[in-house]
Amino acid sequence: MRKQHIRSVRNGWTSRFLVLFIVALIAWNLQRQLQESADWADKNAAVIKKFRDAITEAAVIVNNDRDKASASISKFTKQPIDLVKMTPPNRSEPILKPEQLGWWIEVMSSQKMLQSKLEPGKLVLK
Repeated sequence: MRKQHIRSVRNGWTSRFLVLFIVALIAWNLQRQLQESADWADKNAAVIKKFRDAITEAAVIVNNDRDKASASISKFTKQPIDLVKMTPPNRSEPILKPEQLGWWIEVMSSQKMLQSKLEPGKLVLK
């Protein structure tokens, strides 16, 4: 009985260590990816501008052409068009503002999902 208990404790610690190791690895990888993303953004400003322009163009369609927007949503989500048309449309805002992130940061902080304090103004690429 005692050997089983020791084995289960050892296995529990092994499992915890593996989880902590995986979390640390993910955090390190995310930090590296964020730096690489910033470097990529600096080198590809024209691509980012084209992407933002496409989002702005799509927002006009989504906000003004319900049938076209519903068809696109139906195709992307593989939901029946009738179901998509029954849901109320969202108003698309193509520009992300730092103040829009406050609620998300607060929720993530309250759930201890963040390791440091985030500044909304620094999260939005201008």
